[in-house]
Amino acid sequence: MSHCEWPGISCNDSGSVVEIDMLAGSCNGSWDGGNFSSMNFSLLPNLSFLGLSDNGLAGIIPRQLCELPLRFLDLSGNNLTGEFPLCLQNLTMLEVLDIHNNGIASPFPSRLGNQKKLGYLDLSFNLLHGPILPTLGELKDLMELYLQGNSFHGSIPPEIGNLTNLIYLCMEENQYGGSIPSEIGNLKRLIWLSLGSNSFTGPIPSEIGDFKNLTYLDLSNNNFSGEIPLQLGSLVMLSYLDLRDNSLQEISVATNFWNILPRKQMQMLFVAVAGGPTSTLL
Repeated sequence: MSHCEWPGISCNDSGSVVEIDMLAGSCNGSWDGGNFSSMNFSLLPNLSFLGLSDNGLAGIIPRQLCELPLRFLDLSGNNLTGEFPLCLQNLTMLEVLDIHNNGIASPFPSRLGNQKKLGYLDLSFNLLHGPILPTLGELKDLMELYLQGNSFHGSIPPEIGNLTNLIYLCMEENQYGGSIPSEIGNLKRLIWLSLGSNSFTGPIPSEIGDFKNLTYLDLSNNNFSGEIPLQLGSLVMLSYLDLRDNSLQEISVATNFWNILPRKQMQMLFVAVAGGPTSTLL
């Protein structure tokens, strides 16, 4: 059987491998006991699609990947360790980068803005740390961004407002602080915004009320203060709202907000305010 007929392998007309798409577990233990760094990717110069999620792979991410014309790279759900290879930032054709659920330990990639074709970026649930750099704002084609479950800190740079194609933004379970920049109001296509379990301070930005397509909003377990913006009542598509564990205004001040919530389609609502109870709507 030709290698081009192997399960998960696709070749071009000349017989060169262009795609490896292995389902979960399909290569577990077959590469030197799962040691990912033992594979020689230099033998695959035309590889543009590499999908190896949930295969129990260990070791570091091979730097040979940086020499490939990759458009799609999914290494999620493995046991990879070491640093995020800086040379991966030179893959300017990359459209999907997913390394979530590994043990990658590095600062936020400093030249990520080079990958201007990225539409999907998932770095979640690793050991990544440091501030989110303004170069993130150069990824103007980005539609989905997942950074949750790391140790990122510092404030959200105002350049995030340049990501006007974002639909999903998940940054919960980190160590972010400071106030949310007003530029977040530029992300009008968002349907999912999750910033819970950080250390954000200041008021909840009223600009969030401009997200007419938003269905999910989690700002819980932060240090937000002041009044709940009445503009949140304009979120007519909202089905999940969690504002618990903040220092928001007591319930009597938020009464008007409560009355104008789009409750018809609400599936889950948690609003806990200083001096008042947690309210839940199912």
